[in-house]
Amino acid sequence: MCFEHTTLPEIKNSPPKEKFSIEMQVGDFKQYYNNKIDKRGIISDKDMGYNCLVGIVEPWKNSKLISSYEKETDKKAHQAYTLNVDGKITQIASPTLNIFSVITLFIIPSYNTTTFDLKMKLKDNATGKIFNATLYSSFTIWKELIFLPLFPLFLSDMDEGRLSKSMHLYHEFKKQGAFN
Repeated sequence: MCFEHTTLPEIKNSPPKEKFSIEMQVGDFKQYYNNKIDKRGIISDKDMGYNCLVGIVEPWKNSKLISSYEKETDKKAHQAYTLNVDGKITQIASPTLNIFSVITLFIIPSYNTTTFDLKMKLKDNATGKIFNATLYSSFTIWKELIFLPLFPLFLSDMDEGRLSKSMHLYHEFKKQGAFN
């Protein structure tokens, strides 16, 4: 199950007159596991930063608020805006409890709490103006056999949470004068 710790108001964004392209950059971005720097090697800090950025700008593109987005290394054309992410992702879990949970086929429950603490910087490449916003979000996933039938609801909640955070961030940048 997914329990969203933050509730954001529903925001209705009107599409801009002109659609913009965005270049994504990852700045100082770290992953932590149980409050220690994550050295497990599952995914690099930079790749995780890009995953966070894609999760933010993909709903913008799907809602037709921007025309496209590119990674920093794909400089094929001049992008109107550059979106930079700094921050950290912290996962809190008990490795021992997770192992026992898997061994018992999730009869013994386990959980994982993931916290995103992101500082976003949007730069208008034409004017050089910089817009700042922060995004703090936390969710807990409980893994237990009894929750298995509710798995589709979990996925729906995760998507709704991601969309809500993305649109909230777009609204924050727009309030500061971006995308005009």
